[in-house]
Amino acid sequence: ENFNEDSFFPGEVIIHRGEQSKGVYFILEGEVFLSGHAPEVPFRILREDNFFGELCLISDKKSPIYFM
Repeated sequence: ENFNEDSFFPGEVIIHRGEQSKGVYFILEGEVFLSGHAPEVPFRILREDNFFGELCLISDKKSPIYFM
């Protein structure tokens, strides 16, 4: 009912470090890189059938990492 489909370009930041997520993101295609202090140095990769941003449902804390 409240789902939107978004597309992002390679390297585009989806959630900036220090920003609160606007919702939960489900990865339908492609990859999302998680990075700490430097966005260009990922420490984890999420692929299809993963999700992120779910902490915004239970907390108002800001993201400690980049999602790109």
